[in-house]
Amino acid sequence: MKILAIVGSPRPKGNTSYLVDQALQEAAVHGLDTEKIILTKYKVNPCQGHDNCSSFSACKQDDDVPWILDKFCSAEGIILGSPVYYYNMTAQMKAFVDRNYFLYRHDISPRMVCAGLIVIGGSAG
Repeated sequence: MKILAIVGSPRPKGNTSYLVDQALQEAAVHGLDTEKIILTKYKVNPCQGHDNCSSFSACKQDDDVPWILDKFCSAEGIILGSPVYYYNMTAQMKAFVDRNYFLYRHDISPRMVCAGLIVIGGSAG
């Protein structure tokens, strides 16, 4: 079984990434294959809203989203990790989630057996 973690934190060595690493280490102990994608290391453009999602090639954006979504769809387990910014996920994670519209539009179901969220909140004071 393959577990894919997608980290939306702009801090690749921050608390979110640390907790995702802990979850992946536990999965590996149980014999699962794991992979972590840190969105800030890839080009993830926001959705342009052109509604031209007939295929990935129809979307004229030149970024890494098709490659990431291919991994997303082939994983049996997904972990999404994001700190809370202004009561929401980060802009990086939001851009990725918005680009998942292609999957919804074409009723493409990932092979997912399980999913999890790691959400980190705090305050400056």
